[in-house]
Parts: sequence; C-alpha cells; structure tokens
Amino acid sequence: MLSNRKRVFVVDDSPGVLRAMERLLQQHGYDTVLFGSAEAFEKHTCFKEVLCVLLDINLDSGRSGIQLRHRLKEKGHAVPVIYMTANDNPVVHKAALESGCLAYFVKPVSGEIAHRSIGASIAFRPSYHLAAAESRVTCAYGVGSDER
Repeated sequence: MLSNRKRVFVVDDSPGVLRAMERLLQQHGYDTVLFGSAEAFEKHTCFKEVLCVLLDINLDSGRSGIQLRHRLKEKGHAVPVIYMTANDNPVVHKAALESGCLAYFVKPVSGEIAHRSIGASIAFRPSYHLAAAESRVTCAYGVGSDER
C-alpha cells in the first residue's frame, strides 16, 4: 500500500551524503529510498511511487549519474531527475541539462532549494497522482539489493 508521503530516491556513493539527504528530506515530509551505488539503483525496477530521483553525477564505480539517467529513459522510466555534484564544471553541467534533468545542484545542497525543486517535480509526474490514488500499486523496497 502506498504511503501518504512522497517518496524520493537518493543515489550517492557517500554514506554521509545519503544520511544527510535522508534527514533533510524526512524533515520536509518525504520518504526516502537510499542507494549507495549505481549497481544497486540499476537493480531497482519499480518507479511507480517515486516522485523524483536525487542522483549524484560522479559515483565511486566510475559510473556517471548522467549515464544512469539515460538508462532510465531507455527503460521507459519517465521519473524526474535532480543531479547533485561536488565537482561542477561547464562540460558536465551542459551534459546534465541536455539529459533532461529537473535541477542541478552543487554540493552541499540547500535544504530549502532541494525541497522546492522536489516539490516542482509533482508537475512532471501526473502519473504520481494517479498511482497515489490506487492502493493496489505496490513496490517491494529493500528486497534483493543493497538499498538503504
């Protein structure tokens, strides 16, 4: 059964960033599903309940959050993406914007700006409202992966 709260996925290879984002998002009324790696995120297949994905651009495995965004699109997942990075540069910024992201943050992320950007993602997810009204839409979180 769906929660009355809004669910946000957070993908970052830093446990400290994951914990900080979880606390920040929970303070603003969001449920979070945390992924500590690109691999864990790619194993996830249910995006019906997610409002948006906060996605680190530079992940430990050498994987790019921008590549993950393209893979989401290829698989037909139209979930809005907000990028986070500690290594801002014009080339990456341009590639992120061209990938169709909702927002682009340079770490550390301001709580209020993150909250407003995530709130704006509701406009991009008309199916989120429909899914929230359907109690039979379910997803199993934490089963068979290293989600946190």
